[in-house]
Amino acid sequence: ARFRLYRWLVGRSATRDFASHRVWPIEVPEDDHIEVGPLCDELPRLYVAQNYPATEHAGPRARSHRLRTFGSRIVGSLPASRTATIGDERDSFLDQIYTDRYRAIWPTPPRTPPELEADDPLAALAVSSPFAVYLRHSSTLAEPADAVDFAADDYVIDMRLFDGHAPKPGLVRPGGLAVFTGAGGSLRTRGVLWEGSFHQPDDDSFEQASLALRCAMNTHITTLVHNATMHLAYVTPMSVTTTNELAADHPIRRLLHPALQTTLIGNYQLASFQIVGRHAFATTLFSYDHETVMRIVNEHLDGFVPARFDPEHDFERRGLSIADFALPSWDDRLALWQIARNYVDAYVAHYYVDDDAVAADDQLTAWAAALDAMLPNGLYDDEGYATRGTPLARGGLARICAAFLHTSSVTHDVVNNVVWDYATLNYAFPTQLLESGELQDMRISFDLMNTYLGTWKPFNMLLDGCSHLAIDETGRQLMNEYVDALRSRQAEIDADPPRIGRIEPRNLNPSVSN
Repeated sequence: ARFRLYRWLVGRSATRDFASHRVWPIEVPEDDHIEVGPLCDELPRLYVAQNYPATEHAGPRARSHRLRTFGSRIVGSLPASRTATIGDERDSFLDQIYTDRYRAIWPTPPRTPPELEADDPLAALAVSSPFAVYLRHSSTLAEPADAVDFAADDYVIDMRLFDGHAPKPGLVRPGGLAVFTGAGGSLRTRGVLWEGSFHQPDDDSFEQASLALRCAMNTHITTLVHNATMHLAYVTPMSVTTTNELAADHPIRRLLHPALQTTLIGNYQLASFQIVGRHAFATTLFSYDHETVMRIVNEHLDGFVPARFDPEHDFERRGLSIADFALPSWDDRLALWQIARNYVDAYVAHYYVDDDAVAADDQLTAWAAALDAMLPNGLYDDEGYATRGTPLARGGLARICAAFLHTSSVTHDVVNNVVWDYATLNYAFPTQLLESGELQDMRISFDLMNTYLGTWKPFNMLLDGCSHLAIDETGRQLMNEYVDALRSRQAEIDADPPRIGRIEPRNLNPSVSN
């Protein structure tokens, strides 16, 4: 009864949010200056804005956020510490948490991913789901796995980041290393290395090891990739430095501005609900207490490299270019990446005739220095993307800008929207795995689904266009051609059979937090 009251109150609040939400059109930027401070003591390499650009219209969202924070502390105390366990299949699960009120505001509840019905679900997830971002050739592993004898055509998904961290009492440790063979033109699961043993598909223990891996992937893609890395470690520094170092009429500022729309106020809201404090969802919904979550986030940030937001670079780095089996998820991402690359390359070439022109732009020099100071491990790397001690070149500038636009639209769609049909179905993709063998608590699954649903209020869409931001007619034409190319890509997708988990341009927002 207490949970039903909680579910009703939270659902009523969500309905009001949808009804009252205002969409601010993307506006021409002004010359603003953003002050920042550390996100929290435990995460000194992450920042939060202290004020906001005029185009964010942050006042109403900040007031609403304070009210919701206060209300959530009261309403959140209503359910008992344990409610019922979730159902073990889609319909019973949705009956528990996807109420008629939610179906009214968002009539498409999570669907059953086809990968779960495949002969080899884990291998299917590795190539055609949001979790395909984790697949890599075994030769590219940063840490060896002595317990596995790898073959030349082996691939892996590595979730061993969690191995050194104890979960909350009563929970099973998520993690593991999934090993696949790519021989014969298709990917097949060899087994999962977990808790010191290699569990093969015919073993009685394989399903538990597979669930531990899926729990780890769900935790990783939500807390580490989506919230900590994308929003806070990457997008916040890009937004702050672009606003502070590039004048309102600078061509690169105009290029990136659609991805800046309401990002900073949105990231403040996200950090408050998802990351900061003992009651944040990174702690309450997943397997670790607050101190452990903070340690895991910091360890993850140690590997932060901006070049890896470039999917073409990441595809090569993961050794996937030699794969002789289908990679539909990567095909989607790389097709959209090529559209962004073509657009940004042409745009940068229009405003900068050569490398010397880029190096002579003092604002860009200051921008690169500010990024180097604010990104967790700096802007530069040893992966041939941007090199410390050399001036920013035209190719490097284009790659940095294209990666940011692609991340703010396409990559964010993968971890925020496409993952809806996967991460929310906690009987298959748990956020907590109980030692008792029971499925997880219904309230946890409800709160997780609520976090996704809350990001789907009406917003600006990428296909609406942004050419009103252009500073000249050629810039306007290039911006329009970019949107036209995305529409053409959508037409190609519409001509194919529908596929759950596909990235569709019509669903893309220009900004991660607008």
